Amino acid sequence: MLPSALLVEHLTKLLTIKKSNIKVVVGGAPFNSDHQLWEKVGAHAMGNNASDVIGIIKRIEGEVS
Repeated sequence: MLPSALLVEHLTKLLTIKKSNIKVVVGGAPFNSDHQLWEKVGAHAMGNNASDVIGIIKRIEGEVS
């Protein structure tokens, strides 16, 4: 699972190069094991579980507005 999680870094770099405004939110076992991994791979947020998603989306919408 960690190799797949590390591919997020490649994705976030490509989005930055393309000057995309797409926000990347991650979660799952690799990110729950290393709570700084989401920042290391360039994600905008991390959820510990599915119920975190609503709050994350609201926070990201507030940052974009």
